[in-house]
Amino acid sequence: MPSIIRIGAESPESFDVYLQPSFSVPRSFDSTARISAVQFAFSLEGAVETRAPNFYWHDSGIFGQLDEGGFGWTYASDPAPFIVGHQEPQRPTIRFIALDERISPGHWTGTITAARGPGQEALVERFCVVVSEANILDYNAFGIIDFRNDIPNAPTDCYWRPDDW
Repeated sequence: MPSIIRIGAESPESFDVYLQPSFSVPRSFDSTARISAVQFAFSLEGAVETRAPNFYWHDSGIFGQLDEGGFGWTYASDPAPFIVGHQEPQRPTIRFIALDERISPGHWTGTITAARGPGQEALVERFCVVVSEANILDYNAFGIIDFRNDIPNAPTDCYWRPDDW
């Protein structure tokens, strides 16, 4: 996983998580691998499991400067299988959306699962995100906010965002 996870909302009725996982073929004798689907689960610690947001892979894209000014998301492709070559690792930025959901303060646990070809075990990566009340104020003001896991002297191993950003 990269050092940044972005959480935002395209509309007031959605909860969007932007991830950029890295996929590579680890051994030189494996020429290629096929990732057939990528799924994401994200749940708030202590919440009733049946209330966990139901995320789906909405699209892939990039973050950058927008033509009309500012910084934001630009669509690149629909969800689709992709090939990973030994010399060509893939780092798609994927937007997962849960409809009729909102982020709230607390300790969130995420799981990203990449399905591979028949007879191959799925790739699974787990991580956590700590969301504070101040983060929610930033979220409401800016729409998309960053959480990082590489801040020196961080109080946690999870992705987090200092309250004073």
